[in-house]
Amino acid sequence: MGAGDHKVKVGFLKSEEAWTLFKKNVGEMIINSDPEIQVHAGTMVKKCGGLPLALMVIGSAMASKTTVQEWKHAASSMLELRTDKIEGMEVELLSSLKFSYDSLPDDTIKECFLYCCLYPEDDEIDNKDLVDYWVGEGFFDDEYGDEIDKARGEGHSIIGRLMAAHLLERSDYGGSYVRMHDVIRDMALWISKDKFLVRAGLGLTEAPEPRKWSGNKRISLMENDIKNLPSLISDCPNLSTLFLHAIETCLVRSQVDFSNL
Repeated sequence: MGAGDHKVKVGFLKSEEAWTLFKKNVGEMIINSDPEIQVHAGTMVKKCGGLPLALMVIGSAMASKTTVQEWKHAASSMLELRTDKIEGMEVELLSSLKFSYDSLPDDTIKECFLYCCLYPEDDEIDNKDLVDYWVGEGFFDDEYGDEIDKARGEGHSIIGRLMAAHLLERSDYGGSYVRMHDVIRDMALWISKDKFLVRAGLGLTEAPEPRKWSGNKRISLMENDIKNLPSLISDCPNLSTLFLHAIETCLVRSQVDFSNL
C-alpha cells in the first residue's frame, strides 16, 4: 500500500474504496477524460475483487493508456480469462495481475521480470547481481552487444520500471535490493510454469524427479540442501539457466557446457 516503514495488513476493499485506489494509480485526469473510459475502468475494478495489490498493479499498468480503444481492449482481455483454481490460488486473481505483465512494453522486460521468480520467496535480491545475470543471459545483446556498461545501465533502468509498475518493490535492505511480493511471484510462477522449474528455498534434500527436468528453460534449486543432481541433466536441450545451492552458483548455458555435468 506504499506505507513506507509502517506496514499495515490491508484486507479486501469495498467498492468505493477500490475505485478510489484504482483512480489514484491510474490518474484522475485519464479516468475523467471520457465517460466510456470510466465504464471500462469500472469493469476492471470489479474484476480485481477488492484486492489492493491487484488494483495498484493494474492501475499502474493503465496509467499510460489514454484512448477508449485501449481501455476497451484491456477490459475485454481481463474478462476473457479463465476463473477456475490452480493450487489454491484463484486464476481470477492471477489473471487480473497478469494484465500488468501483458502491458509491459517488450519481451525483454517481460523476461527480466519472470527471471526474478527464480529466487526464493521473500528473498532480498541484490540489484547488481540481478542485472549481471540478465546481461550474462544475453537479454540485451541485440541492442548493446559487447557494450557491457550500457547493458548494465539498461538493466538498472528496467528494475526501476518494474518497481514503478509495482511488479518489484524496494527491499527492507535498502535501495540496492528489491523483492517480489508473494502474490506477484505466484503470478510469475504461473506464467512461466511450462518453462521454469522452481524449487528454491524449500529445504529439499533430494532433487526433483528427473521427469520434471526435461523441457525446462530455467531451473532453480537454490537455497536447498541437495547433495546429488540427476544424471540426465545433460538431456535437457532447452536448459539455459541453473541456480544451485547459493546465488553464486548460478550457471548459464553461455558460460558452461551442460553436457559435462
